[in-house]
Amino acid sequence: MPPAPSLRRRLALALVKKAGILQQPRPCWSNDPKINPEARHLLWAAVILEDFEAVGLAAGLLNLEIQAGRPGEALSEIRVEVGRQLHALSDLTPNHKLRRVLQARIERAESFLP
Repeated sequence: MPPAPSLRRRLALALVKKAGILQQPRPCWSNDPKINPEARHLLWAAVILEDFEAVGLAAGLLNLEIQAGRPGEALSEIRVEVGRQLHALSDLTPNHKLRRVLQARIERAESFLP
């Protein structure tokens, strides 16, 4: 994992990129993750950094991304999916100690979800 200052810079740039991509029509979205980073990865980075302002922004971007892919889906279902993506981070960690740390951060981050 990159050092926190480096990850913060990368996250800030990626949030701007993602916000710009989401302003375009869906057919114009790039599949290249360097141009169009996955919103769930941005959410995970914000949780790892405990940057709860970025958590709210990344969750909002993930919400928009899901809405664009599933037009007409209920907002409550989208919120459930955002929560599911947030909790998926702890499932990826093989170390139980790290998993507990991440779960605590995820619980704190949930209060910042839109």
